[in-house]
Amino acid sequence: MKLKPSKLLVTFNNDNQIYCHGMWSLLEDIFTNGMGIPLARMTGSPGNSSIHVADIYVEHCAAGVQAICRPEYRLRKRGSLMIVVSSARGKIPLNTILPCQHNCVFLRRTDTLAEIRRQIMLAWHRRFQMKEVSCHSCCPMLLTKSEIRVADYLSQGISLSELVDRLALSPKTVSAQKHSLMRKLNLSNNVELMDFILWWKRYELTCRLTAAVQLVSAIASTLPKIGINNRECIMPIFTEKPGRDEKHARD
Repeated sequence: MKLKPSKLLVTFNNDNQIYCHGMWSLLEDIFTNGMGIPLARMTGSPGNSSIHVADIYVEHCAAGVQAICRPEYRLRKRGSLMIVVSSARGKIPLNTILPCQHNCVFLRRTDTLAEIRRQIMLAWHRRFQMKEVSCHSCCPMLLTKSEIRVADYLSQGISLSELVDRLALSPKTVSAQKHSLMRKLNLSNNVELMDFILWWKRYELTCRLTAAVQLVSAIASTLPKIGINNRECIMPIFTEKPGRDEKHARD
């Protein structure tokens, strides 16, 4: 039987302060008022270090993120609660969620308060039942080079008609690459697609900066009289596989 914690550390990785305030009030009602467990909000910028110590971690993600490899999730504290607030409008299919995210609570901003409360309480009582999975057993969703190229151009505000001219491809081919990207990520419209692309760009930049800081720390740890521990550099690798049009080009 698990002992009731004396205090829960809560971290928010969400730019929407209004939503964070509402979520904080709900968590206080569930844990402090309902279970008698006080909460303490962690200050400072959320990151890998806060995931490692937080008892409850609340993060906002774009639709489709559940299909993307998130190796930093493996750093989270055992028995902690990970709440992912998705901007997806439709229900997130369970078969698109990677193993490392199975014990996360995926909420939508359109969910009712009663549904959010039910999911949080259910996940809290089941948090020790989930088995740890290795990244080696995971089969993340892979994007082709063509799909990544289309996503990169769209993030720059380039329209599909302009892509046709730049890539010297038919409108049907460019449109098919875009819809293939949306199908893999379970995105229902262009708004969700752009939301995901912008999130991906910010996330990729954050990972690069984190890896750079960890590399500097690792180098500094080899120098004399520097008391910095060398830590493993964890960074997602977005694996590419050749697209259909690229295979034909090689042939």
